[in-house]
Amino acid sequence: MGEIFNERQYRITKSWLRKFEQNLGEAKTNPDGLSPRMHRAILESLQSQIDDFKRELAEYETLKVSSPEELTLKSLEELPMMLVKMRIVRGLTQRELAERMNLKEQQIQRYEVERYHNASYQRILEVAQALNVDVKPVAMRDTNQH
Repeated sequence: MGEIFNERQYRITKSWLRKFEQNLGEAKTNPDGLSPRMHRAILESLQSQIDDFKRELAEYETLKVSSPEELTLKSLEELPMMLVKMRIVRGLTQRELAERMNLKEQQIQRYEVERYHNASYQRILEVAQALNVDVKPVAMRDTNQH
């Protein structure tokens, strides 16, 4: 997932996408008479940013219509983003999750932006519980086998 964690960020990203698409359309005619190399670099840069915006928007939109069963945690490193994704899949805003946990919305925003880096293990468990995350054990692989 990109950097879209809530509807406000979603709307802002859509707005930026429209602006970049408009700028790309205007830049295609090379109105400033740039060298072909510089013109191509600008066009590629704008297109790259547009592609990033589209990817982030698509990821957020997909999460909003996904079911929890479609999310799988492959390593503990993925846990912070999995909590963010699960909140979105559950259809909860940051404010609603905060209310479930008797926290301020800003605290949930901070946790998510920081990828729960400063959250205690207990707090992470509380977030998972508030999101009704069902943790199932998986078979461990022996990485020392030859």
